[in-house]
Amino acid sequence: MAIQTLTSEAADYIAASIPDVGTVLPPKGAAGGSGWASTAVIPTTSGRSFFVKTAARPAAAMFTAEAAGLAALSAAATAGGADVVVPTAYTARDGADGGSFLVMDAVPLGGRVDMRRLGDAVGAIHAAPLPAGVAGKGHGFGVGVGTIGGSVQRNAWADDWVTFWVERRLRPQLAATRDAALIREGGKLCEGVAALFADEPAPAPVCLHGDLWSGNYGATPEGVPVLYDPATYYGHAEAEWGMSWCASFNSAFYDAYHARMPRAAGADEREDLYTLYHILNHANLFGGGYRSQAAGLIGSLLRRL
Repeated sequence: MAIQTLTSEAADYIAASIPDVGTVLPPKGAAGGSGWASTAVIPTTSGRSFFVKTAARPAAAMFTAEAAGLAALSAAATAGGADVVVPTAYTARDGADGGSFLVMDAVPLGGRVDMRRLGDAVGAIHAAPLPAGVAGKGHGFGVGVGTIGGSVQRNAWADDWVTFWVERRLRPQLAATRDAALIREGGKLCEGVAALFADEPAPAPVCLHGDLWSGNYGATPEGVPVLYDPATYYGHAEAEWGMSWCASFNSAFYDAYHARMPRAAGADEREDLYTLYHILNHANLFGGGYRSQAAGLIGSLLRRL
């Protein structure tokens, strides 16, 4: 399926299904993309523009997960009074003759990211009251659909956080490596993970962005923080920092965040646990030095148990 055809289908959807957009204008051209998706901006005579992601292969599940994540983040931002912009997604669907596309609002970017303002916004999202369907589950974690970038992310609900992290995050990524040593040592870690939560045995769920690094946040020209490209689920707040090694967070960010979400006892001991998941995912996607990095993290964590 040609990307141009999918972009044309997205333009037809905008014209037919989104009110008060005026005339849909030709795409401004590719806005970028990833290894599995291409992007474009479609302007309209109303002044509104739409950001379109397309994939030549069937990717409706991934786009649906992204749309659901954006909706959950937006709801948490509203509930928590966060000063942040989260794009609204309108549809995620397969193309008529193959491929898939996602349509959302195009948010102008280019402003300087004020890290204190961003930290406050993430803190407000994490501190927000949970939706009734989530709060009613007690220690409920996960959402109905889940991906992280181009990878499937298992998000079935679990009654407790340690079970969720071990069974939905660590074990699937370890198995995907097909590395006997990583699987063996990682299995030992999975059996002992609960010891890292001695100071916080029952962490409450919060709405997580899930893939928060410097490529997935920005700011409007007016300086309002913008969050996008989420891998959202409901989980332990500290799991948000699993990608902090490439997020450029500074002390101003964390000071503002912890003003809303005080740092929990034992958090330092759990940092590598949350980094490990993302390093394993990178190892499975890209190989290279990520495998040895994962082995080092597992060894370090085992020595703390």
